[in-house]
Amino acid sequence: MAFLQETPRSLRAYLLLVGALGTVGQIYQVVLSSEGGPFTRLLGLIGLVISVAYIWVGISFRSLLSAAPRRIQQLLIAGAAYSILLGVVVGVLSPKAEERGNALAQVSWDCWSLSTYSGTYAAWLAKRRDPTPPRPRRDD
Repeated sequence: MAFLQETPRSLRAYLLLVGALGTVGQIYQVVLSSEGGPFTRLLGLIGLVISVAYIWVGISFRSLLSAAPRRIQQLLIAGAAYSILLGVVVGVLSPKAEERGNALAQVSWDCWSLSTYSGTYAAWLAKRRDPTPPRPRRDD
């Protein structure tokens, strides 16, 4: 689809946006919310760390692409694993159907975005590692 063309620049924007929104949400969950016990706060703290890491990777994206490109991939995988874990916990333990539905939607969205952006990222790295050789010049 032409209107959904993923690029390294859009991956950077995604990381910054999701990191900022996630940080705000997790700060509310960990610091400001009085609901939930220690397990909920622990999950919120893990989410806060991942959200801040998304912002860090988004800010230092260009340097990480050349110096440590696997770090970006590892963070995307960690974020998806956290999202799936959170979705399963909420889906199994929540008594409200609305919360279970929201958890399922969130897991679906995170898995889709991970597969989309990791595919773009992998294609971009493949081009970068194995560029097409230059054409030989003809001196006719």
